[in-house]
Amino acid sequence: DQQIADQVAKEIRTYVFYDIYDWVEGNVQNGVLTLRGYTHEPWRVKDFQRLAENVEGVREIHNEIQALPTSTYDDQIRVELARAIYRYPGFERYALQPYPPIHIIVDNGHVTLEGVVSTQLDRTLAEQIARTRVLAFSVVDHLRVEG
Repeated sequence: DQQIADQVAKEIRTYVFYDIYDWVEGNVQNGVLTLRGYTHEPWRVKDFQRLAENVEGVREIHNEIQALPTSTYDDQIRVELARAIYRYPGFERYALQPYPPIHIIVDNGHVTLEGVVSTQLDRTLAEQIARTRVLAFSVVDHLRVEG
């Protein structure tokens, strides 16, 4: 199950259309994969499932990925917040990674930060940036610190 989960994660994370505005996670139990998360492009829900279906050992998939509502306001928050976070002094190292680790989920003006950062200070700073640099109704910080 762990090998299947690792392979599914690799397929999704390296998918050319998986970006910082999506967040997909899941678990595998006896070959049954449950996908959860969010995508800002509705057509990606099926794409992520298709990627998982091609992984050897996956017997069944429960796709619980939610397509976020299409909204110009949410798109504006996404772009402004991504710029604010990834251009913040010291955060450039995250922006330069092949798969930037801080994901920005925006649902009807509500922001959730997902992913992994190096230190507790970076986690706190990312949340502070989200709370002060964009007009969001709320901010939830689900960032994890490495290690």
